Amino acid sequence: YITKMKKIIDTGVWNIRSKYGLVFEGSGPRGEANCAGDIVRAEILLALHGYPEYFNDVERIVRNHLLASQFLNPYITTGPAGATIPKDTNDNIYTNAAIRACGGFAFTLPNDLVDLSYVDLAADLVEGATSGLIDVWNAILTDEGSALRVNLLFSKTTPVIEIRSYIPAQGRVELVVKRSGDLYVRIPNYVNTAQLSLSVNGGPATKQMSGSYLRIQQLANPSTVVIEFEQTLVQDQETIGGTTYDVQWLGD
Repeated sequence: YITKMKKIIDTGVWNIRSKYGLVFEGSGPRGEANCAGDIVRAEILLALHGYPEYFNDVERIVRNHLLASQFLNPYITTGPAGATIPKDTNDNIYTNAAIRACGGFAFTLPNDLVDLSYVDLAADLVEGATSGLIDVWNAILTDEGSALRVNLLFSKTTPVIEIRSYIPAQGRVELVVKRSGDLYVRIPNYVNTAQLSLSVNGGPATKQMSGSYLRIQQLANPSTVVIEFEQTLVQDQETIGGTTYDVQWLGD
């Protein structure tokens, strides 16, 4: 099952997705967040079963597509092109529609959200995106008993660790570990680990990589760990649906 999934993710899916997980609805040009959520869920399964490199793609999709697709503006009062919202009928209630839609997920275009003067949400987008984000939340941390493994660099607080991520604004992650043992923190593949800095309880610490994870051994209880690295700026191009876009990547 894992092997077949890997082949699909590595080959077939790239025919219909962008680097940040946008998948067109039918012939396009609108992207569906539920499809991005499906890719994220599949890649998390792969990452947790021997292929941690897929966590890089998961973070990129979440930051650039899933979170960006969530509708958070309850103050929209007009429809397409400034048209007024229709009056309520027995079949459709338009009053406070934007407020009621908050937290849902909208269709997106390759380079921006759909015109937010008109909110276009769908139940399958909400379900698929939410399911993907739930899997992301659960995969951030793996508790291995004698060690904690941070797989995704998103903020999270649990009884055993507090994770504060400043990405993408800064290449900085702060961790407060509340029990003794080893800590593994996954470092994104765009980071130059030779230039990465590590401090434990305010002092410099020796860097030791274990695959794509930074390993900090035998932490006392509690300990504060700070990891810092440069957020690279890269120019790129990507063709989506026959249109070529100039892309500027900050980190992932």
